[in-house]
Amino acid sequence: MAHASVRDVSAWEVAGFEAMGSSGNTWLRDAADERWLFKPNRVHENGHEEGEDWAEALACSVARLLGVPAAHAEVASRDGRRGAVSRDIVTAMRRREGWELHAGLVLLGGSVDREAPKEVRHAAHTLDAVLAVLHDVAPPDEVSGTSAGDVFAGYLLLDALISNQDRHEENWAVLARPSGELVLAPTYDHGASMGFQLTDGKRLEILTGRGVESYVRRARASKMGDGKARLLDVVRQALERCGAAASEQWVGRLGDISEDDLAAAVDGTPAMSDPARTFSHALLTANRRRLLDAHG
Repeated sequence: MAHASVRDVSAWEVAGFEAMGSSGNTWLRDAADERWLFKPNRVHENGHEEGEDWAEALACSVARLLGVPAAHAEVASRDGRRGAVSRDIVTAMRRREGWELHAGLVLLGGSVDREAPKEVRHAAHTLDAVLAVLHDVAPPDEVSGTSAGDVFAGYLLLDALISNQDRHEENWAVLARPSGELVLAPTYDHGASMGFQLTDGKRLEILTGRGVESYVRRARASKMGDGKARLLDVVRQALERCGAAASEQWVGRLGDISEDDLAAAVDGTPAMSDPARTFSHALLTANRRRLLDAHG
């Protein structure tokens, strides 16, 4: 499969700067008046560039395979610097209907102190707290016949599939309609996944040494509760709380994804080195197998 191209966004108009997240994150506006968030890759002093851009784009493709509503993301370049662009999930809604986006932190206001240090906020950001506040929230329009809690369980399944350990209280959100009704927003911000921060040398060391299985078993929901729960255990708990229908839905969709589907998603993502492709495919394959074994 031919790789998608890296989108050059150098000519896009600056529409603002993102207050949350890393410095350098910039809101841009394309020729069609769509807003996109550009997040440049981190480059270390030794020259190593992390792969958050391709990880974000690949996670978007995997979410599509799983049927999880997700913000569209692509690998991009701005003034010679690589990064990811994610389409604003409420651009059209803001312009036409006055919708607003509120991070999970806002919804959890009764149990999470917004002014507390991150570690304290993460500790109060538990699965039970999230599912409780989602009880009266509608599911995304893209998913019918289910609840917001059921869909959030799908987000957690995606996290476990891509080894995303960065699901914190500002990495999920709700959309507020002008009427006041709350709707769970599509999932977003998945760049911290698939070993994006590793060097190619480290990837090859893992592949030829202890293996990817050993690597993925260490993945934890590091920003939920005490941060010690393994991603697979968090998924199991979420599906148990949501019930049999949600479990059958998400595990069934995961089972419908083939290894060839995952390979095609990896092969279609630009800006990945050969070791990153091999490692990411092995990671996705291992996590898919582990999730199916756990819920078989």
